Amino acid sequence: MHSPSRTDVEERAASGVSRAPRARVARTRERPRSPWARHIAVRALERARVGPRALTLATGLAASVPVIAATVKAVRDGWVPTADQAIIATRSYDVFTSHTPLVGQYSYAGHVTGQLTHSLGPMLYWLLAIPAHFGSSASITETIAAANVLSIVGVVALARRRGGLVLMFATALAVALMCQSLAGEVLHDIWNPDAGLFPFTLLIFLCWSLACGEYRLLPLTALVASYVLQANLMYFAATVGMLAVAAAGLLWPLRSRKRVRAAFAEGARAQRRSVSRFAAAALAVAAVCWSFPVADQLTERTGNMTLVVQSATAHKSTLGASAGWHAVVRAVGVRPWWLYVPVDRWQRQYDVRKAPRAHTEYSAVLLLLALAGVLAVSLARRRRDLASAALIAFVLCGAL
Repeated sequence: MHSPSRTDVEERAASGVSRAPRARVARTRERPRSPWARHIAVRALERARVGPRALTLATGLAASVPVIAATVKAVRDGWVPTADQAIIATRSYDVFTSHTPLVGQYSYAGHVTGQLTHSLGPMLYWLLAIPAHFGSSASITETIAAANVLSIVGVVALARRRGGLVLMFATALAVALMCQSLAGEVLHDIWNPDAGLFPFTLLIFLCWSLACGEYRLLPLTALVASYVLQANLMYFAATVGMLAVAAAGLLWPLRSRKRVRAAFAEGARAQRRSVSRFAAAALAVAAVCWSFPVADQLTERTGNMTLVVQSATAHKSTLGASAGWHAVVRAVGVRPWWLYVPVDRWQRQYDVRKAPRAHTEYSAVLLLLALAGVLAVSLARRRRDLASAALIAFVLCGAL
């Protein structure tokens, strides 16, 4: 029998494995997995996914502790709606009746034109309609608290998607500190300016994620943005600005003709279909959310939207640009508003009339310059995530 030559032995040694083991390895790879093995593999993957989700949920709930604690205290003390809260509770009860509201809560914007003006839509009433009909008075404020907790958990989850564990923990800490700087009632209040605060915070991260290309968040963004816009007119400028940044970020991949041709190529058909489905879902959500305000605009002699535009464009005396600058300085300079508890809930309205201290103003200027530097560098390096975050930060400062 022919014995292997020296050359054959050397080749096998160099390969590090003999032919027989190779055949066995090949047969092992081709052998199909049993159902039990597949089940074990699926369970292992599920456990690997549950771990990060549980950590995110736990971090979000930890950041929500101030909201939960304030709500429990209010319910124990026998919370009942009064003043504007009572009007909101009554209008929420009207949702399932023939007197369902088409617009939102009464707005002080009407003082500018002398005509009765409301917030843009009734979505706050929709949120509270079921507890107003079938629950106790406490269930109304508990519903707002639950929406705020969900918003905080969403903020924490999106922060992890954008910056990993470090940003997630930093965001959770910032939210908890912000809660400590607010009056306890704000954390669960059904008053429309307060009821939109935490969903507005969620909208910041939704718009940032959209600008980074997460188009699957389009329907949720449409829902949250509609709710915030209809809650109170004070959120209008910031919301519209952030939505513009989100739209610009989504269109970032189409910034050149070559990229446009690649996006509309035959190989990208599946991607286009996916984007189209989520965009169509977002449009459907927006159509439902704005159907009642549009009905009011079409059926009333002077629709509420017209009155809001008239109030916004009316020439009346204002506090001036100095008050706006003072608000920006106190919001971002050392020590910012959201790190300390005011004497009362109206103190910050008086703070904008007074000039801040020099070190607070200098720190705010340095922070804004640093933010401008981040924006310039990120645009130069085509970092869409950092550029959109910087732009959203400028939008929020400008909206103050």
